[in-house]
Amino acid sequence: EFLIWNRHLILGLELQQYVTVAERGIKSIELHPSQPTLYLFTGFALYILQKEERAIMVLNKGLNYVVNNRLLKAEFYSYLGDAYNSIEEHEMSDQSYENSLALAPENSVVLNNYSYYLSLRSKDLEKAEILSKKCLEFSPEEATYQDTYGWILFKLGRYEESETWIHKA
Repeated sequence: EFLIWNRHLILGLELQQYVTVAERGIKSIELHPSQPTLYLFTGFALYILQKEERAIMVLNKGLNYVVNNRLLKAEFYSYLGDAYNSIEEHEMSDQSYENSLALAPENSVVLNNYSYYLSLRSKDLEKAEILSKKCLEFSPEEATYQDTYGWILFKLGRYEESETWIHKA
């Protein structure tokens, strides 16, 4: 039953049993190849296990089965952004984050990750600042997001502002 496999993979993720989720996720996809969440959970587990290229393949395939579900599609693009970034496929990473934000513009995790990765590459720092500031609008007390904003301000040479945000974080 699909629902049992789906719940099994969710429990595995909750228990951080990523090897099990990756292995059983592949099996569940073989049994239920048109169910996108199975691809999402399996792709995420593969990414965590640093099997990024395999994760990208699984996530891209699963994306084809997402119909009329913007938030689910946005999650696929979010994980693709992370995986592509890990293997330094920056254009694909940036495009994946853009796709995710087009579908779910208030996703703080994507806003933070995308802005942080841009800042690490010193690319589009003004855009990174805008994304990070927007992230803080949605999650103003999150220390990780405050830290990212402070880092971006530092990269922009705005040291006093940066120091304020780093201390706040």
